[in-house]
Amino acid sequence: MTRYECMSYVRPSEQVSAALELISVPDLKTIAVFHPDAIPRTVTRKADFVNAVEKRLNGRYLRNLLGAMTELEKLVIAETIHNNNGVLNIRRLSSRFGENVGRLFYYVRPLGRLRLLIYAAERHSIHQVVPDDLRERLLPLIPPPPGENVRSFRDLPVHDRLAEPGTHESKVAKFAQRNMEAAAIRDFAAVVRLIENSKISVGSKTGQPTAASVRNIASVLYGGDFYAPDIDRLADPGVGSIRAFAWPLLLRTAKLVQIRGSKLELTRAGRRALSEPPTNTLKRLLASWCGNKLFDEFSRIDLIKGQRGKGKRGMTEPAHRRWSILEALRECPVGAWVELGEFSRFIRATDSSFEVTTDPWNLYVGDSHYGGLGHVRGEAWQVFQEQYLLCFLFEYIATLGLIDVVYQRPDGSRSTGHTLWAADVIDSMSRYDGLAYFRLNALGAYCLELCDSYELAEVPVQTRISVRTNLSVEVQDALSAEEELLLENYAVRESGNLWRLDRARIIQAIESGAGVDQLRTFLSARDDQALPDLVEGFLKQVERDSQALTVRGPAVIFDCASVEVAERIAADKICGKLCQCLGRKSLAITAASETRFRNAVRDLGLGFSVP
Repeated sequence: MTRYECMSYVRPSEQVSAALELISVPDLKTIAVFHPDAIPRTVTRKADFVNAVEKRLNGRYLRNLLGAMTELEKLVIAETIHNNNGVLNIRRLSSRFGENVGRLFYYVRPLGRLRLLIYAAERHSIHQVVPDDLRERLLPLIPPPPGENVRSFRDLPVHDRLAEPGTHESKVAKFAQRNMEAAAIRDFAAVVRLIENSKISVGSKTGQPTAASVRNIASVLYGGDFYAPDIDRLADPGVGSIRAFAWPLLLRTAKLVQIRGSKLELTRAGRRALSEPPTNTLKRLLASWCGNKLFDEFSRIDLIKGQRGKGKRGMTEPAHRRWSILEALRECPVGAWVELGEFSRFIRATDSSFEVTTDPWNLYVGDSHYGGLGHVRGEAWQVFQEQYLLCFLFEYIATLGLIDVVYQRPDGSRSTGHTLWAADVIDSMSRYDGLAYFRLNALGAYCLELCDSYELAEVPVQTRISVRTNLSVEVQDALSAEEELLLENYAVRESGNLWRLDRARIIQAIESGAGVDQLRTFLSARDDQALPDLVEGFLKQVERDSQALTVRGPAVIFDCASVEVAERIAADKICGKLCQCLGRKSLAITAASETRFRNAVRDLGLGFSVP
């Protein structure tokens, strides 16, 4: 329960006397035994109990009571009255001050000193509060608690256990590190090229990329997906694709791509994005994803069933969860490593806390009868909120390049799930369990508006090419998947390393919004020599020729009954401005002018036959 959810329906009692009236006489007598200074043992009537306690909590006794409290008890009261509107939130308190907080209420609940300060919100209510009048007296007596910070590391704690690139999927408990800034910028261009070449198909019902399309995307990602493809053979739940799955969804929610038939195609906004700064596009993708209602990341936790059945009604709004996590992410120091468990603790201890479901009883693992998750209490946060957090960070925030990540194989990497039904056969809760550390980078700081600008580090070009006067392009090194996709838009492959610039493809690329400058920049950056004059002249001529015709829009053609009718209409002052003659008996007008043209023709006393 977050602070705001708690406050929305839990209202502290306005008076201590009203809260005391809710306590039974036996419980009042128990309190009297351990607080004889507050309630004399000679008092037997409930009204006398209430008057005695209320009188003591108005005077010097309240200061003495606070002075006798332990530091932990004082912190509990300070957090409750200063930061939580008088409502006791044990989960938040435990995250801030340790698990011993729970013992103050669950093991010695009738006996602790806090029993005179914290009461039930309503009769039979599980929520506990500090009454309003008592809170007003306590505020000047107890200072606010210290602020909450995310503990971080400048040096990676597992630096000596980082695996060599490509070996992190081994059974050895090693970690892999991925720096995602440059990767996200390259991935965006590569995936867009795939879509531009009609190589991404989606399911007719789900709108999600097919398995073959996901493999195509993974093959062009910088450094490949987080896990190698053969890790798909893990026991259920398998790992599978992460970044390759996320990219089409991110582009679709930002309306940079749309579904046409069974394929994804670029929209006008998507084509414009190719010529805009990639960092601005990534920032736009983040904003659109956080507000989208098309997809709930928790559905990617395959182990937890029932999300599409009755459990769907209890699922909370994903947008609220995403913005809560981003608010917490803004508190992380830029350039420092944060352990995932520490970040999860920080969220629980602050106003960034959130809920995934309000009805866990309709969610289950394995079997709906035996595997229901309503009984999971001690691990509820890890099973629901932390799994969502892992997915959101690993699959979407890291894919967009906002954080760098350190991860290992998911199977056996976390202790979550020991209390679940069939826990003995569960290696991991999800494919995201391997995420161990993350680091908010400069791109993340820019997208989260922690800074005003971002400078993209120049990535050295590795591929060398040679452009010849006969329009051939010889590739001296192997092209990356992204480079090959881009060159396919402008040239035809003649052999393994030899391409030829093609007029028709360049014109088609220009019509699609790519432009000749992109090709010119691509060639110049990889050729040690300046582009030959003949090639420059060819590109300029193609660019001029691509503008030879202008599309004015669709037209409507009318066949007239005779040449005289066609000439009469064309000679009319109004109709003549709206139509063009085609041959002797046909007239053409733009579709936008059809209504005006029909009305003007009718004014001439002529009509239209129904085809």
